Amino acid sequence: MNKSEHSRGFFYLLNKPFPDFNLKDSNNITYTNSSVIDKPTLVCILSSRSIPSMKRIKALNSLYFNNKFNVIGFIKDERIKQSQLRKIKFPLLLNSSQWLDDNFKNYYIPTFLILDDRGFVTYLFPGYPHKNTKYIPVDEMHKTVFDALIK
Repeated sequence: MNKSEHSRGFFYLLNKPFPDFNLKDSNNITYTNSSVIDKPTLVCILSSRSIPSMKRIKALNSLYFNNKFNVIGFIKDERIKQSQLRKIKFPLLLNSSQWLDDNFKNYYIPTFLILDDRGFVTYLFPGYPHKNTKYIPVDEMHKTVFDALIK
């Protein structure tokens, strides 16, 4: 299967609410859907084998710290290295494997979703966006996220 076939597990969510979650991050802080409804949110679906490069982690951290967006990560497994974990400043929700399997079928890792300020899925990047990505968003908010991530 290619990325677009794997990502079908997310396409049915477009323009619908993101599934309910109640999970703890690496600092033992609990996050729920209500944690991400105050502003647009970039959701990162990751595994220990798909942790972004340091350059991409810096871009995600920068997006998180600019206060215009939330960034939240769901990690498929628990084998993330402490050195990687220390570099990630946005919430990374551990023990997400079962929740991901229960809520998404045939999904591709890594995938990045954008939620609007109501928690509805409005855009999907199968894989980490980069300068050679063929499809560039036209919506201004989506393009802002895209541009921040490809720097």
